[in-house]
Amino acid sequence: MPYAFLKKTFVDDINHLLGLPESALQAYRDETEPINTDHGLQTRAISLHEMLRRGGKGREDVVDCLKKLMPEEGMFAAVVLGSCVPVLTEWYQTRGLSQTILIDTLSDFRVWMEHHRMRYGEWGLSEVGWLIHHLSGKLFKLGRLQFMPIIYKGKIKAYRSSESGELAILSRPGVSYHRDGKVVEAIGRGDTEEGWETVFYETELHVTGHRILEGGEADPETIQLEKQEWKLVLEEGDLVLDVHIPEGGSLSEADCSVSYDMAETFFEENGIGKGFKAFVCTSWLLSPHLKKVLPESSNIVKFQREFHLTPDSSSDDQLMERVFGGRPEKLAEAPRDTTLRNSVLDAMEQGVSFCGGSGFKLRGINEGQ
Repeated sequence: MPYAFLKKTFVDDINHLLGLPESALQAYRDETEPINTDHGLQTRAISLHEMLRRGGKGREDVVDCLKKLMPEEGMFAAVVLGSCVPVLTEWYQTRGLSQTILIDTLSDFRVWMEHHRMRYGEWGLSEVGWLIHHLSGKLFKLGRLQFMPIIYKGKIKAYRSSESGELAILSRPGVSYHRDGKVVEAIGRGDTEEGWETVFYETELHVTGHRILEGGEADPETIQLEKQEWKLVLEEGDLVLDVHIPEGGSLSEADCSVSYDMAETFFEENGIGKGFKAFVCTSWLLSPHLKKVLPESSNIVKFQREFHLTPDSSSDDQLMERVFGGRPEKLAEAPRDTTLRNSVLDAMEQGVSFCGGSGFKLRGINEGQ
């Protein structure tokens, strides 16, 4: 057999990196048999494996193909994606990257196989688009948090005062907002009247625009900044680190601080994200409403304080999924076994509509500039 990843023992050879439980290993082993006895399946698996090895747009095509097979072919997807582990291991070794980071990063493979089993009743893998980032050497788990270099797409320009250190965040021009300052299409904005559109002017001496306020909403009044005092520190097109919060473990300030420090060193030393301007995050954890309903001591509130919120139009779908495992059919029957669930339900019963959130945190060397 020319392809080692189709051998029944392949998963045992890579499990020191994946950490799968025995029942998942057996499901993985069992999946290789029908692939190897069906010429069509074998040809498809090998073709997808080769596309992943070549990289580029081929990876997107693999994701599209595997998504069409969900959820029935979840184990087939696991075998195809698992075939990349030796290639990724070699990639880490060539660059002198730590095996500990490799193992931590690949821990998501087990997490999402477990999610698939909880949702569909059997082992498999359906989060194929997400795991491609891990398996292609784009995303890394450093301590508590995950980081991925990306090009910033936020519709803002952030300036820092050279005198006071104050940060002023201005909206890019042509962004539509409702009267309450929430970006158009934002869920739970609570305002249905006609809105307005931002402007932005720049001369040799000044920049003029609409300031983004603490909750991520835009101020309809414009402000003017003197370019001699205010330095541009972040804008669309800059290299940034996208922050993701994998499930499991504490979200304490100390653990997050260690992760940010690790990222500062890791991406500079390895050149993968060298020169990044800021950490950015889009998550239910940054929903502006959470700060209003959770206690000051909450780790979620402390995590959110690290970021300057920016306009976001995402819904509350992710929050409902992560907090309740899905949108509760009846609020009165939803579980109240945690402070988070209790606080969110109390707010929803009072008519609060949650949404997602986005924000940025300037990297350490930029904070004092």
